[in-house]
Amino acid sequence: MAPRPPCYGRAVNVGDATLEHVAGLRDRMAARDDKGSVRSSAQGFARDLADTFSGVVLARLFLVLPFSQLPEGDRTFARGIVGGDARLQATTNVLSLVGTYGRDPTWCDRAGSRGHLAIPLIDRAFVSNIPMVAKLLADLEVDLAGLDDGKPIATRRMLGGRNAAFYVPDAQDAVDAQGRSIIPARDFV
Repeated sequence: MAPRPPCYGRAVNVGDATLEHVAGLRDRMAARDDKGSVRSSAQGFARDLADTFSGVVLARLFLVLPFSQLPEGDRTFARGIVGGDARLQATTNVLSLVGTYGRDPTWCDRAGSRGHLAIPLIDRAFVSNIPMVAKLLADLEVDLAGLDDGKPIATRRMLGGRNAAFYVPDAQDAVDAQGRSIIPARDFV
């Protein structure tokens, strides 16, 4: 089934959102019958988020999972990213894309992701070489210190508390502290 096109005509600018808009988004999520599927719920939330707020060009939801818990296709993808690095182990944390939705129809299917389906978080140095992922994790206040020791990652922002988002206001010009493009995929920009 092809994804339905975003309904940007009824969407509100994030800056103009009211509590009613947020409550409406929450109510749509509560009403969804996803039969317990994390991917289905994540995909539905990404779609509803993009449909509700006009400034959302692309919404993506990730989970951090051990490499061993990924589906085989995602494990193959992750192996390709690390290029045979022997540090990729069954317990390695992987940033796993579980839901995606955006203005371009190709952004509405996680399996079609060309670079973000499963990103191994091998260590701080490896993550710092991926500017978008490094900024994402920094914006979410993820403490990457444990990656070098193979420990679980921790964040100071917890579910049900003050949550955060990764936001790139100008994908064309945004650079990290080292001058690298945050969004290196120029065809995306």
